[in-house]
Amino acid sequence: MRKIKAFIVDDESSAINVLKGMLNEFCEAELEVVGTASNEKEAIVGISQHRPDLVFLDIEISPLTNGIDLIGRFPERNFGIIITSAYDQYAIKAMNTLQPWGYLVKPVAVSELILLVKNAIKNIEAKERLDTTHMTHNKDAGIIVSDAKKGNIAIKAPDLLYCKAENALVFLHYFAEGKLQKIAIYKSLKELELLLPESFFRIHNNTIVNMSYINRYEVFGRTAAIYLPNNLILDVSVSKLSEFQDRFADFIKRGV
Repeated sequence: MRKIKAFIVDDESSAINVLKGMLNEFCEAELEVVGTASNEKEAIVGISQHRPDLVFLDIEISPLTNGIDLIGRFPERNFGIIITSAYDQYAIKAMNTLQPWGYLVKPVAVSELILLVKNAIKNIEAKERLDTTHMTHNKDAGIIVSDAKKGNIAIKAPDLLYCKAENALVFLHYFAEGKLQKIAIYKSLKELELLLPESFFRIHNNTIVNMSYINRYEVFGRTAAIYLPNNLILDVSVSKLSEFQDRFADFIKRGV
């Protein structure tokens, strides 16, 4: 098992230093602290950049916001949460809203910290097993997306039109119930490339398209535009044009 990536959010620098020190001393073999934040802005930027597996979250970040509101800024959460707090008045709401993997009361006890980290590792390992096994090489293959409101959503590959990265998120555009839908996920395009079948091709550094939906494409000098249902048009980058033409021609020839 690789080291899991952890991120600490707490408005008190002393609390960050104490927790980071404890993690480095007692959980160094299993966990790496990749970043910390003392306010909401730093937390959003840091979590988006580092893509941690686990976030240690102080519920009371500042008088203006709290940990529950902060996590709400992430439409699709791909990390677990362990709450840290010196108070318990937020405990019930936090447990019901965030569904954390544990709740640490300050001052943090070493035994409780080690136990919760071990449980977090089990959860992460289970999730990664699911991520690597839910894709198969048949027409029913797809992606399971965790949504805070709707639970786990299964998007089958034939229904997935294209994926586009925007800042720290990737938006999946797919058909469901006869309509084009859109959902954000906390994955990189590189990760998606490993999960999606051969009918998908990365036409740009920020876009993967399902070639099954391409109606036609036009070349404009060194770039191209591909035309999809619903009057959608996507650009093919200069660096991808030649490979796209070869892949798409082969795709059509094989009738995949």
